[in-house]
Amino acid sequence: MEAAKRDPRRRASANLKPDPELVSALEELGLKVAKVEPRGACPIAEAIAAGVEADAYFYEAAPGLEPSLAILAEDPLSLVSLLERALALLSRKG
Repeated sequence: MEAAKRDPRRRASANLKPDPELVSALEELGLKVAKVEPRGACPIAEAIAAGVEADAYFYEAAPGLEPSLAILAEDPLSLVSLLERALALLSRKG
């Protein structure tokens, strides 16, 4: 929701467990990935509200917080396409 406030074109997101290889694949695809500090109730929303601009945001586990990777896209089809391309990169490496 916070991302859509700043950029109304971003209407789709996926929330996944962050994996270093997936983060690397997203970067290889040209996405800007921001690592945020795991503080507050919703670290990703807080980073976006503070002006951190990226296509994906992640943080690692902290007391009371599960690790999270949020990938943003303009629409669900774009998001699925992006995830398919990232998984294809991972499968070629594995």
